[in-house]
Amino acid sequence: MTRKAWGYSTDQASTTHPIECRVENTEVCETIFDGISYSKGAAVLKQLQFILGDTVFSNALKNYFTKHAESNTVFNDLVTELDEESKRQKVDFDIWAWADRWIKTAGLNELAPGVEVDTSGNITKFVITQTPALEAHPTLRDHKINM
Repeated sequence: MTRKAWGYSTDQASTTHPIECRVENTEVCETIFDGISYSKGAAVLKQLQFILGDTVFSNALKNYFTKHAESNTVFNDLVTELDEESKRQKVDFDIWAWADRWIKTAGLNELAPGVEVDTSGNITKFVITQTPALEAHPTLRDHKINM
């Protein structure tokens, strides 16, 4: 939980940045390994695994590491493997759109439950409202959650 809080606080600061960003030189490189790269990056991968399922996610990673062993890659190489494995497993999911919202944009979302109950205490309505945490970064993202 400590690392997750680190990611949340870093991603709500004015210095927030996307997980994927252009690095012009080594000086810039040294400044971007922070709560967003590590903590948010890990949380985003966990969310993606939850969305795609263990089989698709694991197979895609295996294919990616096998295909690119001992070589350099770019972000699109990983997304391509995730996309191809999703299609092989017939998972209807646009990984490219997901990557644009989750990996290439800064900021985070707040999810808030809204519950209405009747006089007997039965839930009559349950809605989750999503808002951006920062006005400067208004991207809303698809979430998969357990209830």
